[in-house]
Amino acid sequence: MGYKQEFERYYLLHINPGHIHKSKNEHEKAIFTLSSALSMIVAEENAIYQATKVIEERKKNKEQSDTFFDILNEK
Repeated sequence: MGYKQEFERYYLLHINPGHIHKSKNEHEKAIFTLSSALSMIVAEENAIYQATKVIEERKKNKEQSDTFFDILNEK
């Protein structure tokens, strides 16, 4: 989904769940590396979502205030 760069550190470990010959420590490092990348993506997506909500709310408030001033100017 376009997140290859974020998982680069994980890919460089050359380990996946099917590598049963790898040590527990190697698997643990891979899991923490993967979870770190996932956490960063979720945080970034959440920040984008929150920023979009703020922008939409500001637009909505501006439209409402513009309508209010239009009504005042009509009188």
